[in-house]
Amino acid sequence: MTNGNENENGGPYDAMLDAVRGTELRHGVGVLTAGEIDPAIPMIHDVGTRDGHRLRATGEVVHCGFGFFKGSTSAGEFSFDGGGAMNELPAPGCGWTVLRADPGVLDELGYDMDAVRAALERLAAGA
Repeated sequence: MTNGNENENGGPYDAMLDAVRGTELRHGVGVLTAGEIDPAIPMIHDVGTRDGHRLRATGEVVHCGFGFFKGSTSAGEFSFDGGGAMNELPAPGCGWTVLRADPGVLDELGYDMDAVRAALERLAAGA
């Protein structure tokens, strides 16, 4: 995992919040984690095509190598990093990554941007 994930204000939760602050679902920028840090923030394991996946893709999520994953919905494509390509979080062995998506894809996946932002604001404030 990389450690270049802190912004000028402090920790990784601030950096995660910066990634989604001011964005809307149509812009296609979200965040994912490797482990649960808050129930509102989806994990990389929540993305897939099968029953039980919280973020439902229509096309299979494929590992392309070097920790890079991509998938699709009828609205377009999305991608994210996994494993050692992820940024570090304070929780041991837990990382985070940006979920990059074509316009409309996050909405179709069921990504709840408002809930994610609220959770990151709580975490960044130390609540």
